[in-house]
Amino acid sequence: MPESQVAAYLSKTDFILHLFADATQIPAADSPDNLSSMANQAIRVAYLPLPEGSGFLSSFQHILTWGYDASYYSYAWADSIVAELAAVFEDPATPLGYMNPALGLKYRTEILSPGNSRDVATSVQAFTGHPLDTEHKAFLHRLGVQ
Repeated sequence: MPESQVAAYLSKTDFILHLFADATQIPAADSPDNLSSMANQAIRVAYLPLPEGSGFLSSFQHILTWGYDASYYSYAWADSIVAELAAVFEDPATPLGYMNPALGLKYRTEILSPGNSRDVATSVQAFTGHPLDTEHKAFLHRLGVQ
């Protein structure tokens, strides 16, 4: 399964976990709509059905132990940016594609060198020559959605 599909499932699972304003609203464990069942249903959309009674949710350490939940969405955001940067190298008009030395130097200068010292949108625009695509067209194309 592509990493972006896994991220979509895990993000959906996180949304399910945060549907409740407080712990008193969480369905009881013996309820047919308990959290584990909801999470297992979410995975069916992006992956495969889990065996009855299994509980993937209990092993989702990003959310349950690491306090990482909201940050999980950054994977999909990073994939979108990577797709946009890769599109420059994959453009048929780019001679040598990923092996183009001038483009590699521009990538190093505009993306790697500044790192997090400037806004990512500024770096992407400096490399691609256009503003960061808020519609994520390159990412959707990579996923086969567009």
